[in-house]
Amino acid sequence: MKILLVVFLFLQSVFLFSQNKIEKETEIPANMFPKQAVAYVLDLLPEGKVFWIKEENEAGLSYEAKFKLENKWYSIEFDEYGRFEDAELRLAKKELQGPILKKIKSTLSKDFEKYKIQKIQIQWKGNPEAVKKLIQEKKEDEGIEVYYEIVVQTYVNKTYSDFEYLFDFQGVFVRKLKFQQTSDDHLLY
Repeated sequence: MKILLVVFLFLQSVFLFSQNKIEKETEIPANMFPKQAVAYVLDLLPEGKVFWIKEENEAGLSYEAKFKLENKWYSIEFDEYGRFEDAELRLAKKELQGPILKKIKSTLSKDFEKYKIQKIQIQWKGNPEAVKKLIQEKKEDEGIEVYYEIVVQTYVNKTYSDFEYLFDFQGVFVRKLKFQQTSDDHLLY
């Protein structure tokens, strides 16, 4: 009986912990970034300013390169070994319209009476070379999964809270995390 109680409490704590997203971002010099990740980013952006970020979160360590290309903010994330994880492009609210936005707002309205969309990003996962081609040539290729990452701020019980939602390419809900930034906040966006 005691074993069942311990297992139940452990699983409950894992479930509760997995529902929160805690991140700390620190800008670092490029020489502290994984070499293969630097090569990938510099192939995309041979000129221009890149912000090299070390990110610590509940899942561990990752690296993120943030840069502006053609007046748009991009972010490319790599695991602790420099392997590509995903790329994101920040969208203006007006850039996400139609049935996808309608589905997303429907989900948000079911969760919260009042909310404000703080940030919208399109996220690409999959084949790193296909994602690079998409960013460079604006041509979608096979081997890319498309998602929308939405950060919303809510006001419930006299408390502001931020949540990060992930939706698939059709606006279908994938996950929701309570977003807890460190006091450092995010660098840039």
